[in-house]
Amino acid sequence: MRYIKGRVKERRKKERKKERKKERKRERERGERERREREGEERERERERERGEREEKREREREREIERERRERERERGWASPSRPPARPPASHPPASPPARVLSNTCMNS
Repeated sequence: MRYIKGRVKERRKKERKKERKKERKRERERGERERREREGEERERERERERGEREEKREREREREIERERRERERERGWASPSRPPARPPASHPPASPPARVLSNTCMNS
């Protein structure tokens, strides 16, 4: 009787040992799975941030291109800014003659 009781005790001890081993394995796998999920989320956030940065860069480049085209059109029209007229006429027109009063003063002085 005592012998059988000892065998049962040993068997239960082995079963508990196996169960603890399985539990540790499950814990380890769960931890690894959670770690992989966290890393995946971090990678996803990083990709999202990089995507946002690329989009912002593209938008800035697009705005610069639009501004460059606008300046080019204004230059073709003859002035740098649409809000103010040109300081001098475009080069395609001949220079305007100075007022007669200025001419008469210079003639009288010479």
